[in-house]
Amino acid sequence: MSPHSSRPKILLHCCCAPCTFYPVERSREKGFLPILYWDNPHIHPLKEYMKRFQGVKRFSEEENLSLDTVHNYELQEFLGWVKTLPNSQERCYTCYRSRLERTFKRARELSIHAVTTTLLISPMQDHQYLKETGKKLSEDFNIDFIYEDFRTGFEKGLNKARGNGYYLQAYCGCILSEYERYRKKYQRLRERS
Repeated sequence: MSPHSSRPKILLHCCCAPCTFYPVERSREKGFLPILYWDNPHIHPLKEYMKRFQGVKRFSEEENLSLDTVHNYELQEFLGWVKTLPNSQERCYTCYRSRLERTFKRARELSIHAVTTTLLISPMQDHQYLKETGKKLSEDFNIDFIYEDFRTGFEKGLNKARGNGYYLQAYCGCILSEYERYRKKYQRLRERS
């Protein structure tokens, strides 16, 4: 019998490798067997999407973890729904909700009874909203949402990623977050032109 067979599984939604290190460590410490889940249709452009996916894939192989992958590169769909939202906060909330709901659906399909997400490691994300959304989906799907403020491990994950040659992204994921990240540089460029 495998030493992992008696441990309960947790489906861990992953957005990139650096943000995955600490949640995997904490999930193991809590007695879970983490199953990594890649489903990130908001990450743009495609080159960025592939860099992040390759990092998560490499990490899963190095840690001997299962990786459940859904490739939905939905640029047109994303741009279609995002233009109907009034502001960037609503865009982010819609993205959180969408990815968490997809994770709960996949957990149900795989008969996994616990879910968490690497979104909980970022100091840039709205943790209260993520916590409330996870709780609501937990009730809807009858699957546990394991909330933990992983931000305490954010720097640890970045240092491990740097030390092991992992790709480090510069923005959250969508093309609009990339624009927001580099907007000041763009404005300075325009002023000099």
